Amino acid sequence: MFSFEGEFRRRPTQALGGATRNALSSRDELLREKHDERRRRELERKKGNSVITIQARVRGFLVRRKTAASLRQWFDEATASCVDVTSIGSLISRLFFFYESPRDDERLHKVSEVLLNRSQEVLEIIRRQRNKSWSKRLAEVLIKNLQLLDSNGSSQSVVLPLRLVEIYACPSDAGLWLHLFKSGYFTILKHLIISRCPEVNEECVKAPTPLAESLMSLVKRPIDSCYEFDDKCEVMRSFLENFFGQSNSSSLDCRIFYMVLPIVATCDNEQLPTRALIRSAELAKDTNSVWQLHAFVTMISRRVSTLSEQDVVSYLHVFKDQLIQLLASASDQKASHRSDDASDSEEDMDQNVMERAAIDSLWSLLNREDFIRKIVDGVETVSSLEAFVALSSVIYVMQLRMKCSLHKCPLLCRLAFRPPFLRMLWQTVESFRASDTTNEISVLQTLSSGWRPTSEDAQSFLPLLISFCSLFGLLLPTIYETEFYHEVTADMEASTNSRFSMMPFSLGELASIARQLRDVGLGLVELSFPDSHRVYSATRDADTASHDQNPELWLSLFHNLVQLLHQLYSRDCRKKFADNWIVNTMVFPEEVTDSNLKQPYLKRRPFEYLGPIKDRRQFTNEGPVPSKVELRTTTIIQELPFVIPFDTRVKIFQHLLRRDRQGEMDGTLSHMTRSHRTGGNQMYNIRRNYLYEDAFENFGKKGGRSIRFPL
Repeated sequence: MFSFEGEFRRRPTQALGGATRNALSSRDELLREKHDERRRRELERKKGNSVITIQARVRGFLVRRKTAASLRQWFDEATASCVDVTSIGSLISRLFFFYESPRDDERLHKVSEVLLNRSQEVLEIIRRQRNKSWSKRLAEVLIKNLQLLDSNGSSQSVVLPLRLVEIYACPSDAGLWLHLFKSGYFTILKHLIISRCPEVNEECVKAPTPLAESLMSLVKRPIDSCYEFDDKCEVMRSFLENFFGQSNSSSLDCRIFYMVLPIVATCDNEQLPTRALIRSAELAKDTNSVWQLHAFVTMISRRVSTLSEQDVVSYLHVFKDQLIQLLASASDQKASHRSDDASDSEEDMDQNVMERAAIDSLWSLLNREDFIRKIVDGVETVSSLEAFVALSSVIYVMQLRMKCSLHKCPLLCRLAFRPPFLRMLWQTVESFRASDTTNEISVLQTLSSGWRPTSEDAQSFLPLLISFCSLFGLLLPTIYETEFYHEVTADMEASTNSRFSMMPFSLGELASIARQLRDVGLGLVELSFPDSHRVYSATRDADTASHDQNPELWLSLFHNLVQLLHQLYSRDCRKKFADNWIVNTMVFPEEVTDSNLKQPYLKRRPFEYLGPIKDRRQFTNEGPVPSKVELRTTTIIQELPFVIPFDTRVKIFQHLLRRDRQGEMDGTLSHMTRSHRTGGNQMYNIRRNYLYEDAFENFGKKGGRSIRFPL
């Protein structure tokens, strides 16, 4: 039953004569011939498949053109007389099967007029049929009309497209809005607002012209029409991305900034819930736009009174993520602009000015009094790790990346002069555990041991410790001695006078904090100059790469921690409250080589790349690369000298003085020897009227050998 009695299309070819002795050549030539034959057959097979594909595409194109022509003829015959309302669905479906923009615009206009003039009957048919395909049909009609209005400019009438959107964009149909968003609804409205509305130079909550008011009603209609939470989030996500999400634009149009944003921001909490706005900002794709972040903060600032504690934490988390991504993209753009030509310098300057103005507006919104109160109360009420990490990251960005002074930032001042917040922040720092270990090891202990935490732990923990050191360092100089050394007991905490104490810690707790910060500082020094030469290793792990890419975070931590330790040590020198500042577990060399006294190494900060010596001139000027122990000792002498025993410090400085004197003697002897060889003292000609010029030429770096030691 499975036999085949017919003939195959192709038959295998076989040489019946056999292979001759002359044809039998070497094995390699035979394999090469077979390979060429297989490749030739494969090429013929591909050509045949290509011919079939091209023929199918051409036949399909011709069939579609023929079908479109027949459908156009049918459409013209159907719309020549009075159009039956019951067939309007099939008319729309067949119209967009053959629709081409300039050719079929008149046919689209006829269908739109039918939909507008007989809207009640069409809406009744839609409600009766309850077919989901109507959402797609109406979305196509509305989008095509708006696109025609945008492309034709002022020659196109605005009445028909706007009335269609007002009538058929009903609140109950969320699927229609989803189709409109996918088709670029907000993008078209943005272009219409920019091209059809007059310029606005100040903030307005009411549209200046009737056309602008109609366009703004179309912008707000999906916000008012969607009732479900997910639909609200999708509406606001599309709105933020299309109106403010273009990260490559240097500035924002004045109509969008002064008219669209204030009008949308005035929506009440029922129309635009705060949770939906925060969720939409999380879902937004283009988070590298400063204008999108500014719009998000502006709309949140109008809803401060409706924010709950959890909303504040969610807002800080979203704000932190978008701000960090924005700064990362800004640094990448700055690096790319450096390689460009100087012809775009004026455009880049204008872009930087506009972005800086937007960032300043962000800080002004963030530093509002009611907003600060809501943030502080929300973080203290929730008291979660996520809340403190988000707020600390914002503090770090404001203070160090945006160059905001602590004394000029109301938010930072409010947090610094709030002892309960500082106490809770230190408890969070102290209880932060490493995520990659099964046992309970805090990140403070990890840093004190000279081990680097993972990149995830570092991104979360380091802003916490930086914020504590900077804020507590701002508070300490304002505390009087009597208030600082006042030991707070359990009985005094319950008294009424203790409420006004600005000291967040007792002396016992402060001694423990100083000891832990001292160990962290020494661990950072050890971490900045490790024993293993990781900068020369060919294989790096992910944590090392991430650590090397973010040295500013570690430098900021070291700088703020050293400043706080100096303040605590100065207080301890006046009146003892800490046990001991000296570290006996570390061994410090009593002799430091002369290479550490060279200028580049004296000014070197921790966590900076220590590259290899490139040429002999650098070796002569800077000397050999010092060892890690010498670099650690020099850094500790410069930054944390109070952790070294006094006798060791005296021996180190005595050694430095001996080397300095030895250098002076060597310079004097070399000068005397050189003068003896030249047959006398070296003479310098200094003119009285050209004193500075001759001194610079004779005694400068390029003027000859230094005469400091002989003098």
